[in-house]
Amino acid sequence: MTSVTGIVAVRDWRAYAMTKFAMVGLTPGIGLNHSNTGVRCNAICPDRVETLFVSARIAKYPNPAPAYRERSATQLNQRMIWPKEIAAAAVHLAADSSAMVTGITLMIDGSKTADK
Repeated sequence: MTSVTGIVAVRDWRAYAMTKFAMVGLTPGIGLNHSNTGVRCNAICPDRVETLFVSARIAKYPNPAPAYRERSATQLNQRMIWPKEIAAAAVHLAADSSAMVTGITLMIDGSKTADK
């Protein structure tokens, strides 16, 4: 698990972005180096996720609706990603039917980075 920040830099998040860029950069190399061993390495890069932690933080605002809209505005479909969407991608990548999928970075960002 990494982040969309591993693909597109975010202002003032240098340390976080550096670690995410490193994970994205390592993924194809690990996939390449281990493809003949049956070990697969893929990166999942979500954008903003509507976790219980995020929901609890938003709920503390005097008016939570604008805070939710502000955080969702970065998504093209105006909502944050649901954890079950990331889980579905992880299950797909872990499945035997995906045995030949290795060394890739899977964006879960509602096409946010498609034009970057």
